[in-house]
Amino acid sequence: MITIQLNGQKIQLPQGVTLKVFLNQNNLANNGGVAVALNQSVVAQKDWEEKELKNNDEIIIITATQGG
Repeated sequence: MITIQLNGQKIQLPQGVTLKVFLNQNNLANNGGVAVALNQSVVAQKDWEEKELKNNDEIIIITATQGG
């Protein structure tokens, strides 16, 4: 098991989980307008599949909203 932080909340995951799998399993990637930062670096959606999560990784997810 590894421990990551998602928007400041600690979560435990099995080893070998990619960013794409994690986001899909938690319904975090299904909406348009999602930006993901891994360890303070934005990760392009095309690279989610190859980014394997590691112990102590920090993920920040930002979603765009409409309004004024």
